Formats: sequence, structure tokens, C-alpha cells
Amino acid sequence: MRQQPRRDVATLPDAEVLPDSEVSQPDVPQYPVEVAHFAVYGNQSLEDSELSEVLAPFSHRTLSPRQLIEAAAALRLAYRQKGFFLTQVYIPPQAIEHGIVTLHVYEGVLEE
Repeated sequence: MRQQPRRDVATLPDAEVLPDSEVSQPDVPQYPVEVAHFAVYGNQSLEDSELSEVLAPFSHRTLSPRQLIEAAAALRLAYRQKGFFLTQVYIPPQAIEHGIVTLHVYEGVLEE
């Protein structure tokens, strides 16, 4: 076994990591929104009852833009706790009608 010659590698400065609730989502309304419940699209891995349990604290109340982002972050955390580490949850552009807020789930996969 031959040893590779050692090379000096330049290192990049550490990137600032924002908590999930501080990740920018520019399409989130900039005013409080009356939320009856959430419509979740793209979910294939969690049961409807799990989605409802995660989003219940954010339903049937008025939410600020930050709280809408926190709802999406809570759902993303639920996926991660089940082992789905690549899953992302987005709040798409939308006209919120009848208190229904849409969330889109993108379940990431690794190819073999």
C-alpha cells in the first residue's frame, strides 16, 4: 500500500447555520393569517394522524409570518425524527382562503 503525498488543503470559514424557524421563506404572507387547518401535499411517509398531531398547535388560530414558518419547521422536524433527513417543507405562494394554508413536502431520496 503506497501512501499518498500530503497536500495542504485550504479551508473555508464556517458558514452561519440558522435555526429552522429563522430560515427565510419569501412567499410567506407578511401579515397575520387566520388558520383553520393545513393542506399538506407531497407527503408519502407520515400518516395523516401524525401530520395532524404536529400541526394541531398551529391550527384554529391566527398566526404571524414567523409562526407559519415555525409550523413548516415543526413538520420538517417530525420527518427528521422518523429518519427522513432530506425532507424539506415549503410554504408555496398562495391565496389563503377559508383558513386553509398549503404546505408542500419534498421527501428527498438517496439513489444507490
